Amino acid sequence: MLSIFSPVGWLAIVSVGLILFSSVTMGLLVNLQKWLQGLMYTQAALEDGSELVGPHAFQEIHAHLDRFSAEISCIKPRLFMVTDAFENASPGAAWYCRGRPCISLTEEFVHRWPQLMKFILAHEFGHFMLCEPSIRTKINLGNITVLNTSFVVVLWSFVLLLMSGASGFYDIELLLRLAIFLLSSGLLFWIWEKTTVWSKEVSHLGEFAADAVGALLVGSSLDMAKALCRWEMIINGSIGLGRSSSSHPSTIDRGLVLMDKHESADY
Repeated sequence: MLSIFSPVGWLAIVSVGLILFSSVTMGLLVNLQKWLQGLMYTQAALEDGSELVGPHAFQEIHAHLDRFSAEISCIKPRLFMVTDAFENASPGAAWYCRGRPCISLTEEFVHRWPQLMKFILAHEFGHFMLCEPSIRTKINLGNITVLNTSFVVVLWSFVLLLMSGASGFYDIELLLRLAIFLLSSGLLFWIWEKTTVWSKEVSHLGEFAADAVGALLVGSSLDMAKALCRWEMIINGSIGLGRSSSSHPSTIDRGLVLMDKHESADY
């Protein structure tokens, strides 16, 4: 009978402790990162961006926010105007700050492509309507937990592999431990790979769903598709304006999905 005071028992206790500690720590770090992101936008961005983009454009943005909020019966998000050059790599972003939805628009985007503004806002509203920012955070925490668990289990298997056998068939036990170590490592890597792929698929589905909600808000899936295609023409060949394929599907694919919806009259 295995005792908790045996070396293997202590190793099991330490392993469970490492899993819990690392998962909780990473969870706190993720939440801290979210809080710092909100603080960064609060400090570096301007909630009153009328001087940046002009009072007319600023009022137009708020008019879109008021209309979209009323249509989906949600709290009006806080609006931030971002001036930092790095943040200008994307037109807008949606996140939660202290439990309240927030949307940021870049100064460059409002100045250069005002005709696309309502489509970007509608898309970001789609994320809020689907509660996607919160869902993505939970998925990231799940991936972190799986990764931490995999690391500890593989480490434990490696330690057991190096422990001397109690019987005379040491070589056989060593081979068995080696086989278990390799199988467990391969299985855990496969699980981690599947969770990563699943996270990417969920993120892509979230973008397609946000496009669909945005099309409903602007009243036309065709116009939404045209806006996406135009944005693809703008970012084509521009590395700074590109989006990571791990979080965003191809803009062309998103436009084609909306075109199919328009042709099938699903809206």
